[in-house]
Amino acid sequence: MTVAASAKFGRSPEGQTSMRAAMRVAEEAAFAENEALTEYLSGILASAKSPDGSDDRAVGWSALVARLSSDQLRMHFLLYATLRQHLLGRHEDTTDSICAESCFVSYVALYKAMEWPRGEGPRFLDALYGLNGEDLVGAQWAYGPAESLESRFKLTFPDGGVVFQASRAGLGLWLWGTGYGARRVTDALDPELEMRPAVLHVSLDTQQTKLLSGLHPAASS
Repeated sequence: MTVAASAKFGRSPEGQTSMRAAMRVAEEAAFAENEALTEYLSGILASAKSPDGSDDRAVGWSALVARLSSDQLRMHFLLYATLRQHLLGRHEDTTDSICAESCFVSYVALYKAMEWPRGEGPRFLDALYGLNGEDLVGAQWAYGPAESLESRFKLTFPDGGVVFQASRAGLGLWLWGTGYGARRVTDALDPELEMRPAVLHVSLDTQQTKLLSGLHPAASS
């Protein structure tokens, strides 16, 4: 994890690392057996700096990451990387306006990026509902076959999949996980920031995703 964190140290202002935060990250890193957990913890460690070392917000973010499975962390990264591609350059917008945008990701693209074989419905549901349970996606979200989504949103969908919105916590976790914990949450859409993962190998076909501007689902799934 040290190597991954060193790749992100330049993304946050210089300063002292909170000892309390460093100890919490070290505790979790001892059990970091997958690249998703290493990716997020390394970013949190790189972000855990302040002029006098008193900023220990990383403790809370580390605890959040510890509650998430590797599937949930990987899905979180994929969803927010997709949203960033569609909203890139809108970092001067308000958090509310960004979180009001809806994005669609097809099952085909998501399952391929998650490296799941067909039939992994329980893992998909656990990952998505887990993110919702931690408020890491917006309140308005849905999933299902194309016809179900079309009936609900009155739009045409090429395939079944997931419709989701960002949340403030979700944007915040992505920034902390990529080493930009000191930045405001809307900076997740700043094209000047390097957001590529250090160790997490992910690739999602953006041709099977789309932004659904102005979409306001009547209720969450």
